[in-house]
Amino acid sequence: QARATGATYYIAPNVAAGAGSGTLSDPWNLFKLETLTLQPGDTVYLKGGDYRTIKPTNIYKQLDLQNISGTESNPIKIWAYQDEKPVFNFNNFTPGRDYIAAVYLTNVNYVHFKGLRITRLKQFADGSGISYGIRGEYSNNNIFEQLEIDHIGGGGITLWNSNNNLIKNTDVHHLDDRYSQGDNWGGADGIAFSGPTSNPNQSTGNTLDGVRMWLVSDDGVDLFGHNGTITIKNSWSFWNGYYQDDNMSLKQPACTAGHCGNGGGFKLGPPGTDFTNQAPRRTIYNTLAFENTSEGYNQNSVDTHVVSQMFNNTAYKNGTIGFQFQYYSGNTPMVHIFKNNISYDNPENIRYSGGATNNIKNTWNGGVTVTNADFQSISSVGMDGPRQASGDLPDLPFLKLASSSDLINFGVAI
Repeated sequence: QARATGATYYIAPNVAAGAGSGTLSDPWNLFKLETLTLQPGDTVYLKGGDYRTIKPTNIYKQLDLQNISGTESNPIKIWAYQDEKPVFNFNNFTPGRDYIAAVYLTNVNYVHFKGLRITRLKQFADGSGISYGIRGEYSNNNIFEQLEIDHIGGGGITLWNSNNNLIKNTDVHHLDDRYSQGDNWGGADGIAFSGPTSNPNQSTGNTLDGVRMWLVSDDGVDLFGHNGTITIKNSWSFWNGYYQDDNMSLKQPACTAGHCGNGGGFKLGPPGTDFTNQAPRRTIYNTLAFENTSEGYNQNSVDTHVVSQMFNNTAYKNGTIGFQFQYYSGNTPMVHIFKNNISYDNPENIRYSGGATNNIKNTWNGGVTVTNADFQSISSVGMDGPRQASGDLPDLPFLKLASSSDLINFGVAI
């Protein structure tokens, strides 16, 4: 039976396993979380500092959280303590097996994670697998807020068959899988709800809000093989398909056997089933995709496809195409819903072969021109900089409309 009021526990770095009583003055080790029976309304505070794993290098799930459930009205909170910065730091850890997850969630529901950082988890050197910052399965109704996941030899946050989760004001960056066999650079995605088309990821009802993805060797967001619905809003995906070398120089990976990572901003499909003429399963609005090595927004359709609705998004200076939503042989074109989108200074701004009924008031529909003067700034310097104190994205002039722009009030109400 759940307690009438939630309990509060404390965890700190550099505490011996089995020591402590969970109080502020006598905290537990991080891995106490694996055995602690948390109840709805409980709060676990993590003190600032570097947390080190105590698991062997050949253990897949380094922090293994299973069967933890709050409720909608009384979620469980796993939060940074006050303004302190808890960091799960793997910089002295070398994986001893193919796949490693820093944090693995199984049947974790109504848990709110806030203020944590996961960093420096390498990829297994023989390239037979990748690492993950957070990987979850069958975990629903969670909030991942103000997290930072960076310098991982693989993926940032990957959720499998997990519903109604919110990823909010979170950064994932500096991810690459350079050692992968046969597809090096192509297995690291910032946020992924992906899966093979033979066994699609059925996650549905998830939301990304205020998320940044940058310097990811494959895609900022990857929904390949994702059958569910998702909403992505107020989020930025940029500089993907690049990496930083040891001298902090920005480079595009050299292709090996044709593989060098996709470098897309938002990869929106395909799902594992042909959803022709179905209701939209991707709702994307108020987002930016800029300076990625390939497409800004990509349906990625081969034999199957999914309806998307795209409102008030901007694709700027991506390497190939701003919005790529064309169809291939054997597919029946359907009408995506495109309104108030800007595609500017991409080698090809739009590649679209569906009907035009709901493709209106975008910069490629005519009636308006786009130049540098339409924007307060076209310099992306600082877009990877510190967030506001609230956790919101930086408030910068990049790609905001200038007061004299003819794009103002050109669109339609959404």
